[in-house]
Amino acid sequence: MSIGLEAQVRAIADAMMKRDKEALAAYFIEYYFENREHLIEYQSLYKMRNWDKVASYKAAHYQKNRDAIDAKHKAWYMENREKVAAYKKEYFQANKESVQEKRRNYRAANKEKVAEQSRRYRAENLMEIKAKAKGSHSARYLPIVRDGYIGTAKLSEDNVRSIRTRHSSGEKCASIAVDFKVSRRTISDAVRGKTWAHVI
Repeated sequence: MSIGLEAQVRAIADAMMKRDKEALAAYFIEYYFENREHLIEYQSLYKMRNWDKVASYKAAHYQKNRDAIDAKHKAWYMENREKVAAYKKEYFQANKESVQEKRRNYRAANKEKVAEQSRRYRAENLMEIKAKAKGSHSARYLPIVRDGYIGTAKLSEDNVRSIRTRHSSGEKCASIAVDFKVSRRTISDAVRGKTWAHVI
């Protein structure tokens, strides 16, 4: 096919698409549901055979359209929040043991990542967490920060950052505790984000 003829064919196809857009959309939707199982099987086989290619394309597409994709996902989630929560609850009840096992394995394999996520979440949502815990037994464990110190705590925010740096370098909690004149448990809790979670 010559370049000129190909351009004409494309122009005609584009015109038909614009003119019959709704009809074509309805046709494709109907075709998809009639052949859903076959199409899903085909997609799965294609992904298995071209996994690297598919993963590379997805990563490139996400980076290029990150804001739009995140906004779309967030909007969908907010519209279907109750449905998602109900599905998660139902799935958990049906697969309780396997889900708990997966969580334990993930936390064991990603201790530092989980601790960092916990610290970051508490730092970003501290006021909301305090509001939810108000009046409860756990409320007294939430931080009240003044000039980098928490109540009558023996550590400051700068101390905690220093402790976490030393621990990430391989130093033991017991030896750090000696320097700061606190218990090993206090150091361990600060490192893991159980306390001082708002400090990053």
